[in-house]
Amino acid sequence: NALKEREKIDTILDNADFVEDRNFEVIDIGTGFYADFGDGVLDRTILTDGETAIVGKIGVFASTESDFGKAVAGHKAGDEVTYTVQANGRKITATIKEIDTIKSNYMKFLKEVPFKNRISYKAKKELQELKKNDIDEYNKRHQISASQARLLEEELSRKSTSNKGQLRAFFNSLKVTYPNDDDTIQVGSIVDLYLQDGDKEPTKHHFEFINRAVSTEIDADYVERISTLGTAIYGLKAGDTFSVRRKNMPSLKGVIESVDNQKDVVKRVR
Repeated sequence: NALKEREKIDTILDNADFVEDRNFEVIDIGTGFYADFGDGVLDRTILTDGETAIVGKIGVFASTESDFGKAVAGHKAGDEVTYTVQANGRKITATIKEIDTIKSNYMKFLKEVPFKNRISYKAKKELQELKKNDIDEYNKRHQISASQARLLEEELSRKSTSNKGQLRAFFNSLKVTYPNDDDTIQVGSIVDLYLQDGDKEPTKHHFEFINRAVSTEIDADYVERISTLGTAIYGLKAGDTFSVRRKNMPSLKGVIESVDNQKDVVKRVR
């Protein structure tokens, strides 16, 4: 058991990335923040992409896989978030009081990016079917944006990156693409839109539109074409409206504010 645990840790370290440049504008991986749950207690929390939330000497670590972590990612100081605890169905509301911008309060920590998670089993099966029945769509699914290509190049340049041969082969199977100048949402487009959930106030979202995550992209920075939202907005233009159906929940409604397809636009996705 000890040997297996050591091998697991070694694998995590081989596939890990140090978080150094944190986002102080919105909550992102590595960002520290203070949230008020209505009791006046403000614990310092850091968002991490670890599998579980833990408590350490420098504060609480909230996982991006947790209900709370998913709710706060991409939000800024002053925002109120409401989320449902999947374990018991309880709804919780919290207010982001402050984002910690004092660099000396931070320490480096590792961000795990296992190669096996680059593409899910479901996505692999779908690609296999497309290769047989729709080769054009199959080729489109292998398109990545210029910013995604930079992420993969950076990963390949790191000495600690394991399975470099496998990663290079994966990279070579992808094709870098740039959006056409026709003002529609495509792979590589920078999009601003407003989403309205029921009677709540509309919220603005700024992101890059991609096929699917292939490296160390952060959820708050992109929307995948294969996602429910991505399917709904693909091909739309500024001013277009859309709706997203949700099981046992009201539909999400939205409007595209802007679509930027300039090739010189640099989208910083970690």
